Amino acid sequence: MAPTSYKAAAVLPLAALLWSLPLSAQTNFALVHGTVLDPQDQPVLNATITVTAADTGARRSTVTDSTGWFEVGGLVPGEYSVQAAAPGFSQSHSSVRLEVGENQRLTIHLALGEKVDSVEVALAPI
Repeated sequence: MAPTSYKAAAVLPLAALLWSLPLSAQTNFALVHGTVLDPQDQPVLNATITVTAADTGARRSTVTDSTGWFEVGGLVPGEYSVQAAAPGFSQSHSSVRLEVGENQRLTIHLALGEKVDSVEVALAPI
């Protein structure tokens, strides 16, 4: 009976260690998530969200879904710039500081932008 109890005593701590490894790996990163809204607090579909690390310039981008929701994960702790852009709206810029394991929620309000028309005129030589 003694050999079985030694095996159980050795296996249980090892199993607990292996089970905890994926959990600790998930907490080394941070996450930015939230919604993008227009001036009437309606969701903005297909807004591009770009998260840029201040120290390295590394960028991660995504687009909002039909509810204005976005999520950018796998971010190392540090300072980030968050930019939101969508056709017909002014761009939005904000800064966030992310800590290990943090889930930072943002609500981004986009203002209506000016419509820009471009006309190109080429003159033919006479």
